[in-house]
Amino acid sequence: MSDTEASVRRTRRRIRWSLRVLFVFIGLIAIGMAWVSYQMRMGNVHEDAAKKLRELGVSIDWKLVETTPLSPNSYRVEKKLPSWMERLGVGAMFQRLSRVQISDQSPEKVDLAVQQIVRLKQLPHFSSYNAPLTETQLETLFDHVQFESVYLQSMKLGRGPIPCFQNSNITWLLVARTQFSNPAIDDLPMSLEYFDATRTRISNDGLEKFVRLKNLQKLILRRTPTTKSAINDLRKKMPWCEIEWEELRLPWTAQTTK
Repeated sequence: MSDTEASVRRTRRRIRWSLRVLFVFIGLIAIGMAWVSYQMRMGNVHEDAAKKLRELGVSIDWKLVETTPLSPNSYRVEKKLPSWMERLGVGAMFQRLSRVQISDQSPEKVDLAVQQIVRLKQLPHFSSYNAPLTETQLETLFDHVQFESVYLQSMKLGRGPIPCFQNSNITWLLVARTQFSNPAIDDLPMSLEYFDATRTRISNDGLEKFVRLKNLQKLILRRTPTTKSAINDLRKKMPWCEIEWEELRLPWTAQTTK
């Protein structure tokens, strides 16, 4: 092989490597632009959904806020972007709803609220307080939105399984004052760290099911149809978990003990 042929081959090799690096660089830029575009679009979705949720009377909180003291015991929290985000016009990339709470809205408004929440894709905290939220709507929410904590007080849950919990990654769950029962314990995700089942239908027969939840740090079973001895046995089997318990006092029992 002559020196000229060797030089040509080296040149071609350099060109091929340069083209590969260029294509990789262009690909990374395209991926980055797509990510930025998606984040901006989701920020606009959160903004639009927040507007519609407020019109329905739904309570919302934002991730990026400013706290202004009003007095020693009170303060005002307002949606606020850092100044650098405002200057660069990139607030939509980072501003998101952090909490949505539905309460005593009508069934029609709750259905409309669910339609808006589904658009968010991710929502750290969701609360339903004495709202006419159905299990079907709850399943829809879990199918489309990633939650961290869910608060379902006084919801009309059935006494059977609740499979929508299974594939979630929630770490905090409250089902107080509902018909949540033993079969649904099997559906609680392994990610759960806090579970409040105050005044539910959980009984002694279901307590053993909690032992599999190795990440559970706090379990609240106040005023459930369980016994102190069964709770003490559960505490021995779950030394990693703090278990709060209070005896269920029926109305006529409370009257006779006064």
